[in-house]
Amino acid sequence: MADKRVKEKNIRVLMVILVLLFSLVIIRIVSLRSSSYLYIFRYQDPNISSVLLRGTIYDSEGNILAIQTPKYGFEVNSDGISPSFIASIIVPYVAESRIEIVDGILSGRTFYSFNNNLPYSQIRHIISVIDDLNLGDNIKLENISERKYPVGNLLSPLLGSVDSFMRGTSGLEEAFDSTLVAYPKVNESIIKGGDLYLSLNLSLHYALNNSLEDSDLILLDENKKVIAYTTEVTQEILSSIVSHSIKDGIIQEDSNSSFLEETLQPIDGGKYYLLGEESFLRDVTNILIRVGKITNSADL
Repeated sequence: MADKRVKEKNIRVLMVILVLLFSLVIIRIVSLRSSSYLYIFRYQDPNISSVLLRGTIYDSEGNILAIQTPKYGFEVNSDGISPSFIASIIVPYVAESRIEIVDGILSGRTFYSFNNNLPYSQIRHIISVIDDLNLGDNIKLENISERKYPVGNLLSPLLGSVDSFMRGTSGLEEAFDSTLVAYPKVNESIIKGGDLYLSLNLSLHYALNNSLEDSDLILLDENKKVIAYTTEVTQEILSSIVSHSIKDGIIQEDSNSSFLEETLQPIDGGKYYLLGEESFLRDVTNILIRVGKITNSADL
């Protein structure tokens, strides 16, 4: 009788052990499935480009007409602190006066750019001062993207402008936005949009406008592409002034021109064409000679 009770007890112990082992197997399987799901989930969250640079616009001689650059300075927040105190900290490093800084902060301005390129030792000193004064929430060193147009206002109607998201809103910036804009990619931290190369010749354009600024002329090359003009920027000019673009290493030629040869006056045997009053033909030819584009005016 005692042996029977011992045997039953051993069976119960064995059953408990089997149940425990089975439970451990189930827990392990669930754990593996869970970790596998988490692994897949993390894999589906890729590293997207953090820096997007809009493409650059060049003239026919490689001069930069539009470019995106970083702008370094102070990002300020006057919550809980006097604007005058913030101004006293940043005024040695910016172009604005102390009064201008205070007025700007009170009117909602938050960014003040450095007035020159500061050496790293000075930047470290500024950071140290901000930390010592416990102003980390009120004054931060930041950089913002800025679209620069080195040639000034002369080409602003042609080049156009961009908004705060670096998207074109007018001129060539808008017309060729899909080429210039940078789209994020996976596992590439910095992405640059396509570059735009114009048929416009900057030196010739300056010479033409300085000599004949009151005229209404368009000068084209042998492919009927615009190389200079004194007229207002029209849709015809916008669609006839891009030579080619380069995006992702691919060159895309642009042969479009809105100008018909029948309406143009040839110069130097058709090397150049003029759209405008015939009375300006000799003046334009002399400008071409002066800038070294042609050597004589025998065709006149």
